[in-house]
Amino acid sequence: MDEEQRRLVRKVIRQVHPDLFTAHPLEYHCNAKSLQTLNGYVDKISKGQSPGHCRLEFFVKKGSKLVQRKAELTEDGSLSPLLYAFDLISLHQLQNQRSSSCTSTTSTAAAAADTDFVQWLKDTVRDAVRTTERQDTLKLRIRDTTLLLQTRHKLSSLLVGSDHPASEVEQEKKLEALQILREELEALETAGQPVALDGLNVHLHHPDLCPLESAVPSPWPPAVDGERLFALGSGDGGGDGGGDGGGGGVGGDWKG
Repeated sequence: MDEEQRRLVRKVIRQVHPDLFTAHPLEYHCNAKSLQTLNGYVDKISKGQSPGHCRLEFFVKKGSKLVQRKAELTEDGSLSPLLYAFDLISLHQLQNQRSSSCTSTTSTAAAAADTDFVQWLKDTVRDAVRTTERQDTLKLRIRDTTLLLQTRHKLSSLLVGSDHPASEVEQEKKLEALQILREELEALETAGQPVALDGLNVHLHHPDLCPLESAVPSPWPPAVDGERLFALGSGDGGGDGGGDGGGGGVGGDWKG
């Protein structure tokens, strides 16, 4: 594979990376699944084996729209159909490359011999797949920890961060915020200072992601030793504590 084809394949991978589609769950999982399929295809090429046929379906962003791209890869190991699906080569170029594949029985072996590029492609696709798996694991842990806290402390609701889909880094911070909240509530209970949160709607923020409007001048509940700041807020318009005058409720900076 020449340098131009390598550049085009890199362009495809970067357009379909799941990190770009966290706000679109269906498209996110579609791209992740096709990347896994492509990973298996490339893995066979790297071993000098016939990869067989595979069908790929990806979504890409075109301005404010999401556009679907489909490609059928054949057993010759050529990625040209994928490049054509992304409008990176012309129909004439695709047909010429198919003709070349038909007159040669060594295309897969040649692709396998291009070890540097095949290894890069394997690593890139595998990293994208692993990113997807890590994000799915984080989502599950956030859901389970949220449910545990909500049930144990009889909360009406517990929201972490914004409602918008989060990147992997933001999800890690959400999970960290939940874990520290859990630890601090348990520490207060152990110290004989349990916090009554029954029936409250709590909105929790990691300090790195906390919006300015969540901060209030006086702490609630009483500050405890620690370094991390959390904002707690109740959306029910009632309750006690240091509100900011904007509709009442429970709010404040929690040192944990």
